[in-house]
Amino acid sequence: MLVIWFIIYIFCVPAYAYSTIIDVLSKDPRFTLLLLHLQRNRLVPLVNNLQAGTLFAPENDAFKVYTGTITRNKLLYHILPTRFLTEDFYHGQLLESRYVRPQFLGVNETGQQLKITTRSNLQDIAMFVNQAQIIENDIPVNQKTVIQAVNCILEPPPMLSEQAEYHNPEYAKLLGRIGLFDLLKEARPFTLFVTPRDVLSMFNFIETCYILSSYGQTDLQNLLNYTLVNGVIYSNQFKGVAEYVTLSGENIVVDARITDSITVNGIPVTQTDVIAANGVIHIVENVMMPSNIVLDTRKYLYGMNATKMASLLDSRGLGRYMDLGGYTFYTILAPANDAIFEDDIPISTQKDWLRYHILKGLWYPEKLEDGMLIQSESTPPQLDGNPIRLPVHIDQRAAPDDKSVYEMGTSIRFGQSRVLGDPVAIGRSLVYPVSEPLDLPGNLLTSLVVDLEVSTFITMLFISGVVKEFEAARGITLFVPTNAAFHRLGLTAKYLVHPSAKAQLQSVLRYHAAQSLVYHKDMMQPSLDIMTLNNIFLRVQNTLSNITVGSPDGDCESGLVDTTNLLVSNGVIHKMDRVLIPHTVHITHDHILLGVGATAMQALLRRSKVELQRDWILLAPTNRAFARIDFEAILNNDEERDKLVKMHIIPAVWQTKTPYDENRDQVIGIASDEEGDGEYPTLLSDFDRVVIGNSGNGERTVKVRGWRPGVHAHVLGVGHVQFGRGAVVEVDTILVPIERGYWGLPIEWSNALVGTSVSGLVVITGLCVCLGRKLYKRRRLGYETIPEPPT
Repeated sequence: MLVIWFIIYIFCVPAYAYSTIIDVLSKDPRFTLLLLHLQRNRLVPLVNNLQAGTLFAPENDAFKVYTGTITRNKLLYHILPTRFLTEDFYHGQLLESRYVRPQFLGVNETGQQLKITTRSNLQDIAMFVNQAQIIENDIPVNQKTVIQAVNCILEPPPMLSEQAEYHNPEYAKLLGRIGLFDLLKEARPFTLFVTPRDVLSMFNFIETCYILSSYGQTDLQNLLNYTLVNGVIYSNQFKGVAEYVTLSGENIVVDARITDSITVNGIPVTQTDVIAANGVIHIVENVMMPSNIVLDTRKYLYGMNATKMASLLDSRGLGRYMDLGGYTFYTILAPANDAIFEDDIPISTQKDWLRYHILKGLWYPEKLEDGMLIQSESTPPQLDGNPIRLPVHIDQRAAPDDKSVYEMGTSIRFGQSRVLGDPVAIGRSLVYPVSEPLDLPGNLLTSLVVDLEVSTFITMLFISGVVKEFEAARGITLFVPTNAAFHRLGLTAKYLVHPSAKAQLQSVLRYHAAQSLVYHKDMMQPSLDIMTLNNIFLRVQNTLSNITVGSPDGDCESGLVDTTNLLVSNGVIHKMDRVLIPHTVHITHDHILLGVGATAMQALLRRSKVELQRDWILLAPTNRAFARIDFEAILNNDEERDKLVKMHIIPAVWQTKTPYDENRDQVIGIASDEEGDGEYPTLLSDFDRVVIGNSGNGERTVKVRGWRPGVHAHVLGVGHVQFGRGAVVEVDTILVPIERGYWGLPIEWSNALVGTSVSGLVVITGLCVCLGRKLYKRRRLGYETIPEPPT
């Protein structure tokens, strides 16, 4: 081996007056393996001809433990083109090696960098070049060349892609998502500002979902490009305050005015000059956020998996609701993609449907109240330019620690759509994730048909022919009587459905439709007058927690509103317990008789000379009841006809009980079981009275006083006379007056009384004759009265 080195020295080393690196290495047995690798890689002439330089010389032990391949470039990485003594080194110093990778560190032939670091211990200061410790320093060669012995082989720096992956693997993955990771493998220089933290830690969950979605690629690219600067900028180049343009086009501001304290955009740099083959990395404490990432409502919808909603808003020209500009606040209800089926949304209503999911104002949960109506942005023509309201429902549940305490907001629904999580505030918007899309209020008729409580009202609409008018009306309020309300109307309802009453039925129905939108909140004021479709006012009053609707003049009985705010496409519906009849509709006894088909009674009244007052009660037997008698004979007999008519007229008013009593439709005399029977005179005479009562099984009965028990008529129905307190009571039996004898008594009673009186007179007369004859006989026989003896 010594012979080989001698031959090398003789033939390869020129005769200089001073020593070379090869001279020194060949004399030191610690560097035999280094000399061998220099020879194998044909570097001996290059090293021998160095005019100046520094060699970081690994000892033999370093080669023995090294498992990699020793290449020419790797050995060149150990050589500096300038002489550096130990005293010239300082912590953080960057040194340029003789290993040049073209274009990797710029257009000039810049060599790969080494970095000097120092570490202090209790005894001395250790000095390192990259990962190798300098174990013997300043081994002299000549005046311009020096050797620094190191304990391991220096590895040329890896590419930026490897360094980035080492310092933050998640960051490297994100670089790969947008193609930047491959860019860092190219032969061009970059400066990276990398944080050890999660790059997406500055974003909340929804924002992160957006950034990682296909919709967020641009912003993700802006975020990551903001960490890259073209070219190499080492820390020794940072002077004062300087701006550098990143790949995103945004500037970063580096402040190095304070010694040993560098900040980027105000974020501290915790480590500088992590060298790489094609650039350098500076480690910053936190994520740098570029200003060109603007998270608006649209992007939040993307992050909430509501991209369909966002796309529909954009496609229908409603994207402004998702922008950050403007001065109006909105609350957006956002169903997820899997809940929306575009084919189910008619194109004609799609815009209104979308705006129905946008509410005016910021409606945080604490501001919501159960049953409230919130104005949406949807203003369809059916509402005459008014916004559709959206009902809010808040379910309550008992708190586990106190059954009497209720927690509000445990479940919130907008319409039928349930809130799935806390709302998210972004800019001037508040976004609620909801379970399903909202349904626009349905057509008036369609909405009413499914409500079995108002089927009679639906029938009336079709019979009257106003259904099309109601559907075409814009922005109306309907006070819809329930089936029970029409039942309370009794026989009057039968007249209203008669063909001859069509105009009056239309007027009644229009009286229940206001020309403006009136919601429950509007009805909470003490009094409100509203114009109906037949141009007559209705008065809504709020008294004692009850809302009533009736005539402002009190000429019709008011109804109690019990169900409110049923929304339809062209207005709102409230249900009530009474049918309101306007003053323009006049309903008489004759109208009610016409409605129930009591033609026989009508004929008697028309032929009779009796004048029926509107405040009187008329008992009206059915035609079937008149079929049991010789009707023609009575009709043509003035005396009998008038007598029969008067027998069916009660000159008494129809009275109602206390308002809102469930039995308030009862007439005085048609009593409940507790009140007993009521007795009333008829128009025939004060003696010809009728008893109106209850049979005990819930049926009302009418009977003539004086008739034997069990003989009575059943009440089939009652109808009110409008603008009077009279009524028509339909019965199934004719009330026949009792024949009167002496003193107005029934003929049987009169005959019995006369017979009894005559019999008594005969008996008294007989007794008197017998007594007279006896006295006469005694006198004629000489009977005298014996005087009493003296005492």
